[in-house]
Amino acid sequence: MTLAETVVDWVIKALPHDTSDAAVVTALRNKHPGELLALFFNWQGRLISSEPRKLMRSTQFDQNTVAAERSGAVLQIIDAIEQGNDLSRYLSRRVRSGFVLPDKPNKKNLRRLQHLDMLLNEWGIHHLHLSTNVEIDGFVERGGPLLFVMFRADRAYLLDIGTHETFEDDKLAQIAISNWPNDQLFLEIKGIIGLSGGTSHTSEDRKKLRSAGISSFIQFGNRVFSPAGGISTAGTSVQASMRSNRIMRALEIFEEHVLADPSPIIAFIRKHGGMPADPPEFEFSLFQNGFGVIEKTSGVPIGLQG
Repeated sequence: MTLAETVVDWVIKALPHDTSDAAVVTALRNKHPGELLALFFNWQGRLISSEPRKLMRSTQFDQNTVAAERSGAVLQIIDAIEQGNDLSRYLSRRVRSGFVLPDKPNKKNLRRLQHLDMLLNEWGIHHLHLSTNVEIDGFVERGGPLLFVMFRADRAYLLDIGTHETFEDDKLAQIAISNWPNDQLFLEIKGIIGLSGGTSHTSEDRKKLRSAGISSFIQFGNRVFSPAGGISTAGTSVQASMRSNRIMRALEIFEEHVLADPSPIIAFIRKHGGMPADPPEFEFSLFQNGFGVIEKTSGVPIGLQG
């Protein structure tokens, strides 16, 4: 079994999906290993790591009357962010699945796929449901206003409060740009003064572009910005695709080296107390601080870089 094939097995085990649906399982197994890995990282990106963050509040958020109306839920979320507590209850229930089949297989409409959050994938903006009522499945009650937040390792940027109709509104990107111009939440495209036609994309334009897996620019005054990330043609985030590509390339290089001369890696495994098979066999794995392979017989993990 090649390392690429072990990636398929690893993702099938790690990615939440309907394992009772043969069509779903078959569709996953028929995907390229790199695409599968990108799906996993894309799903992982929908979750929010539990670590304390400094809270950054936009002027628009502070002036939004809904913040006062929903102060109980807002304060709970703010406290959870600052304390580094789990925010999963405020996320979409769709985070429970990392892959679903399209309703219409012959029509590309990525926005309709429940495992893709196109606002997050293109602009890096999470939406949190504002409610203090936790339902039986552990998620807060839906149907109310949404808090739009951008998360970084040590900061959380409260952009504004809106609805699902806000997802394609340039206003969210413009708030990030105007309130934190030096934080590179969006990247200015130097040398361009305004978009063709003089106006930015409408919400309907952006819906169509996202449905086709196309990232687009944002106009703010006469300046033009791009997302810090963006979406791939498969609808996953560019970051997920790039990370997957790096890992697949590193696995390929490792496999080539082992096939050419396994003695150095055998010596490494023995040095760390393992007795590998002859020839050694490896499988892909993610580790707490990176990725690599595990020699099947000895169980010795080997970290890789890429």
